[in-house]
Amino acid sequence: MDKLNVKLENCYGINKLEEEFDFTRGKNITIYAPNATMKTSFSKTFLQLSKNKQPEEKIHNKTPVYDIKVDGIDIESDEIFVIESMNEKYKSDKLTTLLVDSTSMERYSELNKEIIEQKKSLFVQLNKFSGIVKTSIENNICDDFNNDSFFELLKDIDLTTVEDFSKFKYKDIFDSKVVSLLSDENISENISGYYSKYNELIDKSPYFKKDVFNPVRAENIIKSTKNENFFDAEHKVHLNGHAEPINSVQEFQDIIAEAKKELLANDTLKEIEKKISQGVKSVKEFQDLLEKYPELIPYLTKDKYHELRQLLWLSYLKKEEVSIESLLLVYKTNKEEIKEIEDIASSQSTKWEAVVEEFEQRFYVPYEIYIDNKKSMVLGNTTPIIKFRFIDPVTGVVQEIDEDKLSNMKILSQGEKRALYLLHIIFEVKARIERGQKTLFIIDDIADSFDYKNKYAIIEYLKEISEEAIFNQIILTHNFDFFRTVQGRILGGTSYSNSFMVSKTESKIELLKAGPNQVNNPFNKWKEKLSEDNIILIAFIPFIRNIAEYIGDNANEDKLTKLLHIKSGTKSIEIQELEVMIKDILKDTQTFSLPNPAKKIYELIYEQADYISIPPIIEEVELEKKIVLSIAIRLKAEEYMIHVINNLPFTNAITKHQTAKLFKKVKGDSLCDVDKLKTLELVNLITPENIHLNSFMYEPILDMSKANLIDLYKDISTLHESI
Repeated sequence: MDKLNVKLENCYGINKLEEEFDFTRGKNITIYAPNATMKTSFSKTFLQLSKNKQPEEKIHNKTPVYDIKVDGIDIESDEIFVIESMNEKYKSDKLTTLLVDSTSMERYSELNKEIIEQKKSLFVQLNKFSGIVKTSIENNICDDFNNDSFFELLKDIDLTTVEDFSKFKYKDIFDSKVVSLLSDENISENISGYYSKYNELIDKSPYFKKDVFNPVRAENIIKSTKNENFFDAEHKVHLNGHAEPINSVQEFQDIIAEAKKELLANDTLKEIEKKISQGVKSVKEFQDLLEKYPELIPYLTKDKYHELRQLLWLSYLKKEEVSIESLLLVYKTNKEEIKEIEDIASSQSTKWEAVVEEFEQRFYVPYEIYIDNKKSMVLGNTTPIIKFRFIDPVTGVVQEIDEDKLSNMKILSQGEKRALYLLHIIFEVKARIERGQKTLFIIDDIADSFDYKNKYAIIEYLKEISEEAIFNQIILTHNFDFFRTVQGRILGGTSYSNSFMVSKTESKIELLKAGPNQVNNPFNKWKEKLSEDNIILIAFIPFIRNIAEYIGDNANEDKLTKLLHIKSGTKSIEIQELEVMIKDILKDTQTFSLPNPAKKIYELIYEQADYISIPPIIEEVELEKKIVLSIAIRLKAEEYMIHVINNLPFTNAITKHQTAKLFKKVKGDSLCDVDKLKTLELVNLITPENIHLNSFMYEPILDMSKANLIDLYKDISTLHESI
């Protein structure tokens, strides 16, 4: 990738942005985007495109316009990967591809293709019988038969004499609510009572016999005689207690139906049945089932309930006996080779393990990670189970928790959650390297909420990503410290050409150059220009004042403070005095000299602020101009407030937090109208952080629009003129 051309309109919060990103000078670009300017909107736009979806403008429903080209060709969705600031739900879909070597994976897929297709077909039919979702059927059957292997279970079961329970849906009988209701003591007692009375009546029946021939089995035999054309072959059935032989299906059905009616119509039995049915009425499907088939009740006793589970599955499987035979034949043919590859998957050192090792080496987290079902994942039809091992540092007790459960427990800090998110990012990156996928990474403040150790680990990881020939990165952040670190550690020699700061107006967004000469480390550059640029000279004042404070130079600190606050002597300090103070504090500035030595600094500050305010106003980085405006704003505001307070003993007694204390007095004593008070309140909110600057912290002033500062300067100048 050499050139990325981006044209966006009405894409989330971006009204308009046109930019050409030149990667010929370096494969990485970083953008400092203060909050509410463009960062999230930019990443959302690319995220939508990566999903083959259109970006949106959700507030005003404007039509989005977008044109993104790589070297003159429309960017492909696969070429984009957005690393969001945080997405707890994100799971890389590339885990399976990292588990075994590609040759084994392809062979395994080939061996299993027919098995999978036949298995899915079987589960479709079992779903119709049981009502259980297809993805849960295998686990349900294995659990109910206490067998870990579905295929071994199919091999071992005997379907020759299975009773037909297929008219009953497993889901209705073993619904969680039904299971809970049947455990109720009153219902359980009624079921036991029904079972006892039912067996008593069975023993008295001329046709039925306990545990040998009951109504359910009788119906199964009738169905078999019909399906097998038993009576059409002129066979007959002799029933014990029935004098004449039975010659037809209809006659057989009528005799059994009458016997069942006599059995189930017993007053005591009907009364107990009514109690049971009413007891489970909160599950309508089950209530209807009992009313239609009361002969099911004897199977609901505690002793029979688990047996009923197996009877249901066996009756469903009996219906699909031909499909099962075919499935087992394919399984038997491929079994040995499949097992060999599964054993390889269990034992080999996988790329997945390399990812985990890399993650644990880079990032500090309070857990260990491992994959639980590595062998079955080779197939690709089992979801990876990532588990976490927590070790009590005192007792050494180990707790193992899977990923979904860990997320629901809400025990991880934001930084730890973000680290877990990064684990899946690493999976994705590794998979893209494996398949040689050219990728533009859009990285949205990934370092937020991390401690410094993990923050620098991320920067090192981003640096390694940048070294891959097929990767390019655009790193967005609203954290200025992170921005400067990326400039130094990742961009290196391209930090001047490939780093930008966002300027946003009502109509459009522009990216302004933000190389080292502008903001990364302005002090050395400023020192070189003190004698030729009055704006830089004024901007230098808060820095050297802080240095004087740090080194304990109280005299110079007090005098420099008078240039940042209205004090006795503020208006009389000359440029030549400032030169002396700079040389006292900075020992490597002994050879420079400032022009206009008799010029008052106070006057120079206002002159330069007025000059900066002359239209047209162009939004550029210009840290020094924003500092000058902030100093001028505060001085004029303090002059105005001291004038309206008109109490020198009070104002002269202020030694700290002067602007805030003056404002409190003006507001508390109602010394100006509401509009003027609002202007002064803005001054009090904005200027303190902008003026107390040092080499570690000047982000707040960079967040400020120069146009906004100029507007405030003009407003406070109007107040100042009324003195």
